[in-house]
Amino acid sequence: MKLVKHIFNQINTLTRDLTGTEICIDQNVPVINEKAHRVCRIEVPNVNVSLAMKHQHYRDLYYEMDRSRSYNVKYADGGLLLLLYQFESDRLTAHRLSFFPNPDLLDFQSNYEDYLEDEIFADIIDQRIVVCPLRFDYDGREEVVKDVIHPAAHLTLGQYENCRIPVTRPLMPYQFFSFVTRNFYNCAFKRYGGLLTRFNGLFDATITDAERKIIYVSAG
Repeated sequence: MKLVKHIFNQINTLTRDLTGTEICIDQNVPVINEKAHRVCRIEVPNVNVSLAMKHQHYRDLYYEMDRSRSYNVKYADGGLLLLLYQFESDRLTAHRLSFFPNPDLLDFQSNYEDYLEDEIFADIIDQRIVVCPLRFDYDGREEVVKDVIHPAAHLTLGQYENCRIPVTRPLMPYQFFSFVTRNFYNCAFKRYGGLLTRFNGLFDATITDAERKIIYVSAG
């Protein structure tokens, strides 16, 4: 359980780091759920694992996740950060790391008076912003992985079913937390990024030679 506890500790620590800032307005403490056959998951309590995969309007999906509090962190503009890791015998077998921005961001931006005086909210009140959910997936099953077509680790943008941009390796929680905060809440990251506890260590690379010949995302 050494790896499981390490990942669990990362998520707990990083959630706590963001909780101490203005950019985070709600959060959930993760739990370790043990399944059969030495399988366990790190997830938030009562999360509906299949919810993010349902074929439904993005707005409906977002508000159902918000209503059920299916997130690790809720940002000030309503963006939801959700992490799920699955292990078998302390070996990572899958992860689903998702960022769901507020689909009604324009409504939020039209009532931003309380945020105008603080530069850390400059990103989220910019009315040029276009909402785009994203998800970093990892699935190491041999029957699922297909070279280039379905990389073991990949990035999906905008809920496109067949969007699978190769990623060099599965992501550690620290990589995902810092990626979302740095790129979508950059003004806040400049102020609070130093408060995010830094963790060393990476998962082993999973990208293939063929996948390196097309556009891919380097994760260390």
